[in-house]
Amino acid sequence: SCGLSECIREAADRIGWEYKRGKLPLGRGVGLGTGAYYSGSRYVHDTSGAYVRLREDGSISLITGAPDIGQGSDTALAQIAAEEIGVRLEDVHVTSADSELAPVDEGAFASRVTFVAGNAVKLAAADARRQLVEKAADLLEVHPEDLRVRDGEVHVAGNPELGMTVAEAVTAIMKADGGGNILGRGNYVPDVEKLHPETGAGNISGAYSFGAQAAEVEVNPRTGRVNVLRMTAAIDCGRPLNPMAVEGQMEGSIAMGLGWALSEDFVRVEGRTLNASFLDYHIPRVENVPPMDVIIVETEDPLGPFGAKGMSEGSMLPTAPAVVNA
Repeated sequence: SCGLSECIREAADRIGWEYKRGKLPLGRGVGLGTGAYYSGSRYVHDTSGAYVRLREDGSISLITGAPDIGQGSDTALAQIAAEEIGVRLEDVHVTSADSELAPVDEGAFASRVTFVAGNAVKLAAADARRQLVEKAADLLEVHPEDLRVRDGEVHVAGNPELGMTVAEAVTAIMKADGGGNILGRGNYVPDVEKLHPETGAGNISGAYSFGAQAAEVEVNPRTGRVNVLRMTAAIDCGRPLNPMAVEGQMEGSIAMGLGWALSEDFVRVEGRTLNASFLDYHIPRVENVPPMDVIIVETEDPLGPFGAKGMSEGSMLPTAPAVVNA
């Protein structure tokens, strides 16, 4: 899946490329940058596991080793589990990054969590759903393939009256002879080609995100000071599971990229850092960030959970090139 061409068109159209490129007054200009990033990097190995337990009150316990460090992965993984099983999002309770309870996960880096941990959660949820349907079919005396799970209810396809809630089904299964807990397990390892140690050839990720950004800047010809007037950004993250979270990460990444381009710099003399505090190391604040126009270009990645792939770090890459080109 690659939506780069559409990302370029969207970013350029929103900035007014056709009307502004080479036509603005002295000291003003527009520029474009593009980038691509992986969804997890299997330099050595990349794996993730998940457990999904169905409880007698109809809620779902999701246990994952993937840490949520503010990027919203707990919500995305809960969405994946809820969609795969057929329950409401609010019924899913997430326990993440507890290494005593959770199966192994590599961590929050390389934009890997939605793709790698998400696939593990989807597999675990599918395993739990399979167990639920098989045992509920015995209770209802129907074939498992005839059952559907939607909105927390298990019922016969085409006959919603013949069924029960997930809570009723799980409780009955626990009480039945030979019953027990419904615990789904999932583990995902991307099927990729490790880099060749001599040539560097290979493919370290199961999916790649793509993006383009356009900047309009004003440069003071006497001082050289650069003022970014506007940024437009388009990202191909596959199918966005949570569009609001995607837009928030894009905006944060643009702010980070602007600091990279214009203000952040380690000043060192003979090995000593002279600006080791936020008073002197200038990260953009809210008043330094220009108006942003963010666009999600939707594709469908065949290997991602429900078509999704990573995007957060990749949406920072085009920022500095766009500003420099402008």
